[in-house]
Amino acid sequence: MYRHVQHLLRNGVQASIVHNDPSFKPAWFGADVPTQYLKNQPTISSGDVLVVPEVHVSWLKTIKQIPARKIVLCQNHFLIYEGLKDARSWQELGVSHAVATSEIIANFINTVMAFPDASLVHLGIDHNLFRPAPIKKRQIACMPRKMPGAFQFIRKTYERLAGADALPFAIIENMSEQDAARVLSESSIFLSLSWLEGFGLPPVEAMASGCTVVGFHGNGGREYATEQNGFWCEGDDWEAVARALHRVTGLVMSGDSQIARMTEAGIRTAARYSFANEEKDLLDFARKISGRP
Repeated sequence: MYRHVQHLLRNGVQASIVHNDPSFKPAWFGADVPTQYLKNQPTISSGDVLVVPEVHVSWLKTIKQIPARKIVLCQNHFLIYEGLKDARSWQELGVSHAVATSEIIANFINTVMAFPDASLVHLGIDHNLFRPAPIKKRQIACMPRKMPGAFQFIRKTYERLAGADALPFAIIENMSEQDAARVLSESSIFLSLSWLEGFGLPPVEAMASGCTVVGFHGNGGREYATEQNGFWCEGDDWEAVARALHRVTGLVMSGDSQIARMTEAGIRTAARYSFANEEKDLLDFARKISGRP
């Protein structure tokens, strides 16, 4: 949402982030955008457009009488019902349009949520930040936060299989975006523990960073996961991931050409998810709802 505000401002559209608590500020990435706070009771007029994430849609019930246009930005369809709470539909809460950040989400909104015209605004990543380092370390980058149990099983099984050849793990947790990008850029392998994702950015960031990706696509990653750009396994097959990790370790250690081909395919995949494409999609949506350039 911060990126969207940046794109809009750059194109002359007045926009800001709205938070509830004035003390909140993201610490993991630069957040230099105009910000308003609900506690300060900002003025909302009929000419405004309110963009609300799917997890906070029920908040719209408290401002249902305000005539501003209301839009849902859905980044994870698995959180839709959590955000709806006791409401039956988005339309009941006054939502006029829906924006999805992946093809998987858009299809769900169109077919299940009865929004037949959900707009797709693809996510972008910072390719100046996420790119291969000149020298790769023989290590496995991983973000275990969503699947800690799976991570422990996969790690221990992998280490049993690999023995003395097991590569160390570089854990990405409680890091800034810059530090996470540095670890990915330096790592030769990325263990993907995506789970119930609407899209799943980390595997794409890892591909852009020149990592060989092994693991789960988390459902939403089906948009980009192919046999050419990663070693993908089903979400409940932890053993298969450990075995794939063992196999990839051997390929990396031996300098197998398959790894080079897969890395290049991953970089090409990640190139589709740029800030330029995200900005274009967002401006197309802005034109669509405004009816003017």
